[in-house]
Amino acid sequence: MNNSKQLFFIVLLHLSSSSFAQKNTDVINIACISESIQYNPNKGLLYDTEPKFIGGFSLFFENIYAQIKYPDLAKRMGVEGTVFVEFEVLKKGRINKKSISVIKSVGFDIDDEAIRLIRKKSKWIPATYKGENIDFKFIVPIKFKL
Repeated sequence: MNNSKQLFFIVLLHLSSSSFAQKNTDVINIACISESIQYNPNKGLLYDTEPKFIGGFSLFFENIYAQIKYPDLAKRMGVEGTVFVEFEVLKKGRINKKSISVIKSVGFDIDDEAIRLIRKKSKWIPATYKGENIDFKFIVPIKFKL
């Protein structure tokens, strides 16, 4: 893949202490991982639009949290935490399933559940640069709380 057509992003969530299910339009902030940004001095950042989950990021995370199957071992041990999962949205609007990886682990089968959840979220509007669809990487946090 051409590195000049990539930009790494992290989607940060600000979750209230109560529940994610409450209606909140400013839940998601998108921030750059500064050391990963690809710059072109003549054109600035090498993308025009980032990928969008069909239905929006609020729906993306609502679906994620509604579909969590808390692993039995983690539940018995009282394990909670946030898994950070990296994945690539291809220029055809699908997730590259081979690209899904955990970059911050919780363990106790929670990581596998986070990967399973991302695998199910395969329909995206791809990122663009100069009117062309491009591949794009994301890092998203998935919070596991009992």
